[in-house]
Amino acid sequence: MKISKLTLSLALLIASTAAAHAQLAVYGTFVGNRISGIPYTGTNSSTTNGNFSSFGAGGGLYYDLRTYGPVRFGVDARGSITSSKKGVEPNFIGGGGHLNSALGGVRAVFHTKYTILHPYLQASAGLARTDFGKDYRLGITYSNNLQYEGFAGLDVKATSFMDVRVLEFGYGAVHGTGANSGNFPVETVSTGIVFHLPF
Repeated sequence: MKISKLTLSLALLIASTAAAHAQLAVYGTFVGNRISGIPYTGTNSSTTNGNFSSFGAGGGLYYDLRTYGPVRFGVDARGSITSSKKGVEPNFIGGGGHLNSALGGVRAVFHTKYTILHPYLQASAGLARTDFGKDYRLGITYSNNLQYEGFAGLDVKATSFMDVRVLEFGYGAVHGTGANSGNFPVETVSTGIVFHLPF
């Protein structure tokens, strides 16, 4: 019986230690994307490649799992919906360009001597849904593609339960298939608010 109590005590100690290092947070952001190198599939043969910048909203959650030295490691899941009035067409016409993403990945937050500053790095991959800026006269048709992206950002503590995501930069690519095969570079900038949950 003593062994059982000792085992239970050790399990509770390990669980409480893990919980002390865990942190759950949700965030909302304003997102700007730029996707480039897109083959133009419309009727204007003078445009062979294109790009578009899209803007919209994003959000997600992260869970910090464990701390090793000055680095806290965790996981992140995020999504964004962005669009623009101009796709890769030569004029502001048609359905514009759209890039919607659902990504998951791992993150690392770095301890600094200024406790209000939380710089982090993140690597993510997942689903991109985009129309690649196709000619609107052909109809807006979406395709599902792989997206992978690395992020670097800075959260600044505002209150005990809220941070301001001052700025986050991302760089990666959408991997197209079929008629839109290839890797199309994606650059992302975002800013927003992070809320820490009491779990």
